[in-house]
Amino acid sequence: MEVLSDISSTVEVPAEHVAEQRFTPTMEPEGEGIKGPMIRIHCSKERPGDSFAAVFYRDHWFWLDDRDYQSKKLFSFLMFVMTLTETGGK
Repeated sequence: MEVLSDISSTVEVPAEHVAEQRFTPTMEPEGEGIKGPMIRIHCSKERPGDSFAAVFYRDHWFWLDDRDYQSKKLFSFLMFVMTLTETGGK
């Protein structure tokens, strides 16, 4: 859960959602040697044209750019791990 919490803190968040206190502002990486977020999840009002994965939520699109190999790799790994931890029936 801590890993997911850290990753989610770098998701682009609409300014109006921060103003309404629905979400906290997007965290920027701090410290030496940190080059940026481990995964870059974008946010826009318009549907993305070239996305690897996208979801529409509260009048905004949240998406991974299909050209962002690092983000696609981490997202796919997280999906795989979540599948392994499922406890549902057969």
